[in-house]
Amino acid sequence: MSEPTPRSADPGRATAGPAAASSSPHEPVRAPSSPPGDRFAHGAGARSADAPAPAGPSTFPGTDEVDPAVVFAGPGYTSPGPVTNTVGTIGLWLSLIAILLAPIAVISLILGLIGWMRAMSLPGRVGRHDAIAATVVSLVIGGLWSALIAYLILS
Repeated sequence: MSEPTPRSADPGRATAGPAAASSSPHEPVRAPSSPPGDRFAHGAGARSADAPAPAGPSTFPGTDEVDPAVVFAGPGYTSPGPVTNTVGTIGLWLSLIAILLAPIAVISLILGLIGWMRAMSLPGRVGRHDAIAATVVSLVIGGLWSALIAYLILS
C-alpha cells in the first residue's frame, strides 16, 4: 500500500476554515456563518432572533438566599453554609436531657418556642419539626415531673 502524500497549500487557492474569512492578516478571525434555525451555532448562552426570552430572572434553584460575595470571597468556589435552626435543635436535645433533670424542661420549653418562632422566618421553615418536638416533649416531661413532685409531697 502506498501512503497518501500531503497536499501543499496553493497561495492562489482559497482554503476552508476560519482563516479564509479574513481578507488581511490583521483582521480578527470570524466564525463561519451558520444556516438559519441552527440553535447550536452561536455558542453557549446565545439566542437566535426567533427564540423566546426567558419568563423571569434566571437563578439556579435553591440559590435565592445565597450571597455571591460570600461564595466567591476566597480562592475558588466556596459553597454557602447550610441554613440551620440551632436553637430548635438544642431545645430538642435539652428536652431529652430533662427526663433526668427536671429544671432543664423549662429551659428546653423556652428554647423550643424561640426555635419555633425563628423557623417561621427561615427559608423552608428549617428546624420547625425540631422546635415543635422540643416544645411538646418538654411540656410532657415537665408535666410528668410536676405530677411526680405533687405525688411525693401529698403522700
